[in-house]
Amino acid sequence: MKRILPLVLLVIATVSCGDWNSGFEFKPPDTSTAPAPYDTTNAQKFYRADGLKVYTVIAGTGDIAISEVDRVYTFYTLRKMNGTIQESTYSDGNTTNPTLLVMSSLIRGFREGMIGQRAGARVVLIIPPALGYGNSTTHPLRKDTLRFDIDVKSIVD
Repeated sequence: MKRILPLVLLVIATVSCGDWNSGFEFKPPDTSTAPAPYDTTNAQKFYRADGLKVYTVIAGTGDIAISEVDRVYTFYTLRKMNGTIQESTYSDGNTTNPTLLVMSSLIRGFREGMIGQRAGARVVLIIPPALGYGNSTTHPLRKDTLRFDIDVKSIVD
């Protein structure tokens, strides 16, 4: 009986899975509702020697400044420098549900660029590969300078 049970479970798993993905078609998210890149012409600019560029387009007015251990509700769009959208919280028409980000789990350039920002801020981060995914040998954006357009909605400390 002990030898038959694993075999029976394997057969059941194989039959139940079958061709589970037939008819499944990957549909990339619709990013057409993502806003255009934010204008940084009149933004407060901060450039670091390591290549991180922080543009504060709108200064936030919240009571709490973002730290590396906070959780932050944001809307954001990630673009390559050629303008290609890689990811956006505005995908598929979302304009009402900001995404909760855990600062400690984000790429270094995002974390460091957001420190000190407050709720209500609109920020553009230009992140060089070394502060983005450059340490990865497999990430598809490891060689890219990234642009994040971010709206800080609230901070959970």
